[in-house]
Parts: sequence; C-alpha cells; structure tokens
Amino acid sequence: MIGIAIFEDDVQDALELKEYLQNFLENLNQTYYIHLFRSRENSNDSIKLYGRYDVIFVAVSSQDSDGMSLARTIRKKAEDSILILVSDSAKYVLDGYKVEALRYLIKNEGLFDKELEETMWAAIRKMHRSPEIKEFRFLEEIKSISLNSIIYLESNGHKLIFYIWENELRKYTMYGVLKDLTEEVLGGSFIKIHKSYSINMFHIIKLCRYQVTLLNGVTLPVSKNRYNEIEGVYKNYRSSDFL
Repeated sequence: MIGIAIFEDDVQDALELKEYLQNFLENLNQTYYIHLFRSRENSNDSIKLYGRYDVIFVAVSSQDSDGMSLARTIRKKAEDSILILVSDSAKYVLDGYKVEALRYLIKNEGLFDKELEETMWAAIRKMHRSPEIKEFRFLEEIKSISLNSIIYLESNGHKLIFYIWENELRKYTMYGVLKDLTEEVLGGSFIKIHKSYSINMFHIIKLCRYQVTLLNGVTLPVSKNRYNEIEGVYKNYRSSDFL
C-alpha cells in the first residue's frame, strides 16, 4: 500500500493531481490512500501524519515562501518520505535540493503530465516496495493480500471479519481465533486491543484512553486493563518505523 499526501491551496489543482495519481496507481493494481491538505494547514494533526506517507507533494508558490517553509518542516518530521515540490515557477529550485526533494515540477509547463508520470515511476523505484503478502482462505474466496492493506480484524462469534483496503473498504470472513491469528500469522504490526478487535498499527491516527482512531475514520475501543501495555507497544512501533 502506498500513502500519498498533497499539500495544495488551489482546490482544483489538488483534485486534478489526486485524480491523476489515482489513475496511475490503479493501472498498476496498487493499493493506496491519498489525503489532501491545504498548504497553510500546519496543524498538529497533519504534522503527526507526515511520517505515514510514502510520497508527499507540496505546492510552492512564487508569491510567498510558505510552501518552502512547510517543505522544510515536513522533511524534519518525515525523513524517509519522498518529497515532490510543485510550483508555478523555478524560483525555489535550489531550495528543493536543500530539502532533498525527488523532483521540482513546474505547473504551467506543457510537459507537466509527462514529467509527473516520470516522477511517479522514479518514486516507485525509490521505494523498492516489497510488501509482505500472505494467502488467506476466506469463506468468500482464497485470496493473496498485502498485510499492510488489512486495517483491522473483528471477532464475531466463531468468525473473524477482515476489514481490508483495496482502494475501497472490503470485508472478508473466516473461522478462527483472534488472538492466535494476530500472534501467529499477522506479525509485529498487528496488536489485539480488545477482546473483539485486532488492528494494524500502520493505520492508527490517534490512540487515547480508551479508544483508537484509524486512517479510514473508524474508532474502536481499547481494553482498559491493557491500555498501558498497548500504548507502549504502539510507541515503540512508531519510533522504529516512522520518525
């Protein structure tokens, strides 16, 4: 799964870029999520998310330096994310090198679409993404999926419900025990947070007493008795994988 953030004040430009990226990634049969932010939206919530994006687009205007200031902030918060600057002029090209931007794209040039495509291929190559894929025998079908695309699991009686992101939320079911599957099959990015739920920590936006909010907007309960343990595991995961 590829996570992309777009920081752009021009709504039309942001939507056009998002549509292009959706088409590009769907043609690759690549799962993804794309979030839009205004360039001036330098809130605590968006700062916390910087580390979760593989690719971050930042609009840089020739009229002010806010875009470059934001790019510098993002680079400090997300050292491993691929940064791509999009501007209406070449004014800040040299500053792009300073924030280690992969590309500096000029909006109004006739070759913008071609350069954007080349940039995305460069980003894909740089990621060298080899997601861990496992085969599951769901009641609906036998399916090979990337573990990162699993958002969370719900235990319902003797059945487990998988909530999976495949460019939209899909549900699959199988028989099994939540604790066993979490520990023996899914691995280190998954944690059982409640008797009925295991979550993929990759998808957490916010963890607080006594609930967790995931990237798709779902809020789930967290066990009160195990909260400190769960919080500790999540903090270790964040420190080692993101920032």
